[in-house]
Amino acid sequence: MSDGHVDMIFDEILDTRGNAATLSSFHQIAPKLGQILRVSLLTHLVQPKASAYHWYRQQFVRCNSPKDAPGSSMCCQKVGKPSWTCVVMALQYVNADQDGKLSGSVVPKFRVGYISLARTAYKQVSELMSEAPGCDILYSKDTDGYHFVGASRSPSWQSVSLQVEEAATRFRDGQKLVSKLGKKLTDMEWKNLIAHGSPQWEEE
Repeated sequence: MSDGHVDMIFDEILDTRGNAATLSSFHQIAPKLGQILRVSLLTHLVQPKASAYHWYRQQFVRCNSPKDAPGSSMCCQKVGKPSWTCVVMALQYVNADQDGKLSGSVVPKFRVGYISLARTAYKQVSELMSEAPGCDILYSKDTDGYHFVGASRSPSWQSVSLQVEEAATRFRDGQKLVSKLGKKLTDMEWKNLIAHGSPQWEEE
């Protein structure tokens, strides 16, 4: 369409067969194997959030060690060295083609979600953003992992910037991003989780 209308897709998106597939209103944006997504990071609206975490008992749990004393907390001593992640609010162009291309005459259709970045991916994205802040990025996955390549120095969403800001409004406080870093437990809850399998365990 060329009348400036934009579709803001929050709670459902079409699957590969054209059927409506329900997604959460703040879903993780991540390509499947062999897929290329066109995205843009909305760091100008919400600051990225980062944390060390442990993958323990089939769940992500945030590490309690302070930045100036890594490995000092009980969770690190009992569970091992933590991993690190950064979560960033992002926009996915849902009407980009399978190669991530979006014609300049096409009004972008988008949905707002978040992207999780490990250290290597964070460095790739940081380099792209330092060269062209707000740029469009091609986000892909192959057998070697995830990859980020610049697609356009000028983001396609600029033509619908008001709609993008409106769609992102309810996430501007950053709390949704923080929630994607994993559960936050006290040292006592960590102790219970390690010893008894539940942070809420109470001795009878």
